[in-house]
Amino acid sequence: RRANVTIHPQMKQGSKEWLDWRMMGLGGSDIASLLGISPYDDATPNHLWLEKTGRFVKPDNYAMRRGRILEPMVREWYEEHSGIKWETLCGEHDTHSWVHSSFDGVSPMMDIIAEIKCPRAEIHNMAISGKVPDFNRVQIEWQLLTSGARECRYVSYYGHDKPGAQPKFHESLKFVEIVVKPDHEIQNRIYRIAREFWIRVEAYWAKQSIPKRVA
Repeated sequence: RRANVTIHPQMKQGSKEWLDWRMMGLGGSDIASLLGISPYDDATPNHLWLEKTGRFVKPDNYAMRRGRILEPMVREWYEEHSGIKWETLCGEHDTHSWVHSSFDGVSPMMDIIAEIKCPRAEIHNMAISGKVPDFNRVQIEWQLLTSGARECRYVSYYGHDKPGAQPKFHESLKFVEIVVKPDHEIQNRIYRIAREFWIRVEAYWAKQSIPKRVA
C-alpha cells in the first residue's frame, strides 16, 4: 500500500468479482475510449457510457485472447530481464475510489508498475522507434495516477502468429522496454474529463436507485 492507493490482493483479474469491481469505476483501459482516441471500433466514448450504465458488454476478440495468453509469458521473461518480481494487482485511489487500475505488474516496493502489450506489428514498431502510442500513454498515466508510482515500464512484445492461430511465445524475438515517468499535466487533464463523465454515470444510476461510487 502506497499513500494514495488501496490494493485488492485477492482479486483475480478476469473473475466475476473483478468484472463487478470494474463497473464501480474507471480503469486504465477505459481512458482511451473516454477520450475518443482508441483505435478500436467498439471503444468509443458512447460505448464506454453504455458499458458503465449496464447497457453494453464489450465482446471478446482474438486480440484480447492473444493478450491474455501471452501476457503471463512476457511477464515471466521480463522478470528475468528486469530483476524485478512483478505481481499482478488491482487497486483504487484512496481519495477518489472510482479511479481504478488493473496492473500487469507491480514491483515489491510498489514504486514501479509495468504495462505489458502484445500488439500488432505497426504498434510494436512505434515502440521500437521509442514512442508509446497515445492511446496506451493515457492508460499508463491513469495507472500512475492511481498508484502514485514513480514510473511505468512499458513492455511491448510482437510474435509472428497467424491471425486466429494459437499464440506462441518466442523468446528469441525482440522486446521493447520504454520507461514512462508521470506527466501530471496530462493526468490532471484526464482526471477532469473522467470526473465529469463519472458524475454523469453516478447520476444515471441514482435515477435507477442503484448507488455506485461517490465522485
